[in-house]
Amino acid sequence: PEFIRARLYKDLETLGEGGSGEVFKTKKLGQGIIARKVIYLTSPPKSTRKNYTTFGLRELEEAKAKTKLERFQTLDRIKNEVKLWEKISRRNSPFVLKLLDSRRMNDEYWYEMPVMETEYRGHPVTNLEEFSKTFVKEHGMPLPMAIIKELYAGVFLGLREIHSSGIVHRDVK
Repeated sequence: PEFIRARLYKDLETLGEGGSGEVFKTKKLGQGIIARKVIYLTSPPKSTRKNYTTFGLRELEEAKAKTKLERFQTLDRIKNEVKLWEKISRRNSPFVLKLLDSRRMNDEYWYEMPVMETEYRGHPVTNLEEFSKTFVKEHGMPLPMAIIKELYAGVFLGLREIHSSGIVHRDVK
């Protein structure tokens, strides 16, 4: 599996991270640039293992001690998410990322999707927090509400699309 990952994937940067996984901007052999979400089934994300202020020692030990039952429950949840995501992907909404592929590799489960990249007046927007920081540095003021509304309009349209399919997204970031 490590050999396959090394030959097919090259992580270029971390786009985001949470308690159970990370999202990478990745170059995939034969497909170009994708986003790859990695869910760690038995341990916390690699980035949080190094940063004990974000992921405390207790949480680290709890994550290492996950039982087989918890791993199976996590796998069942992931498989259900994949089925729902495949259902939404068939609708071809411009506001919902399509699931390109999913796979399990050892104690990791991966989702592959297009990288969400947009522009606002010539500035790339991949991460709203980074965009906001750049805006403050360049303009000396926080993002105006009009810009925030414009950027989030697509997010809300995507949520409406998901909810109209009977799916409730509980982890919007």
